[in-house]
Amino acid sequence: MSLDELVTKVTPFHFNEEKLEGKLFYLFVSLVLLIVLYPFFEDLGRGGEVLLALFASLVPLASIYAVSHTQRYFVVASFLGTPFVVINLFNAFFPHSVIFFYQVNTFIAILFYLYTIIILLRAMFSIQRVTVDVIYGAISVYLLFGIMWGTLYIVVQQIWPGSFVGEFSNVLSWSDFLYFSFSTLTTLGYGDVVPVGSHARSLVILEAVAGVLYTTVLISRLVALHVLTKK
Repeated sequence: MSLDELVTKVTPFHFNEEKLEGKLFYLFVSLVLLIVLYPFFEDLGRGGEVLLALFASLVPLASIYAVSHTQRYFVVASFLGTPFVVINLFNAFFPHSVIFFYQVNTFIAILFYLYTIIILLRAMFSIQRVTVDVIYGAISVYLLFGIMWGTLYIVVQQIWPGSFVGEFSNVLSWSDFLYFSFSTLTTLGYGDVVPVGSHARSLVILEAVAGVLYTTVLISRLVALHVLTKK
């Protein structure tokens, strides 16, 4: 059984372009605003952490809405996204709660991002014409890649402490891993955060390869569709 057949069996796909119309814009905006505004929330201290958690909840909510073009997708996304939002807010309002909740939420977040990415990828590679919604969806998938891998790096650091070291501090925050993830995804690699553990380096390799392949394959796909549409 091929990988595509396996994915199709796990998540049967019934694509309807009209049902996606307008939905991907909200996901795109929520992701961009999260990346742009999080430094300002961090500057506010404890209150900023709560505001960041509240604002970050818009991403899973917008993701659920983006993949809600079938009832099955909506149910699965809600099943993963709802506890993600609830536990995230709980941890924000009660920062000294049991670390177990934080760890569980991290794994739920990874599963949720992965599911959203799979559904959106299948949509992006099943469309027959290039629209504004397709562009929003393609960019959203790329941004979700960065956020998901940043979350994976947090898990690696928790399981194997010291897997990542910083130039200025070895105590790395969520924003540090987010920054490092996008530096890797875009193959910039400034070197101020360094993967020193073998598990960390393995994930870094996979993200760098995924980033290059995604942009190459997607651009080729969109250009080909655009040319065919013009004909």
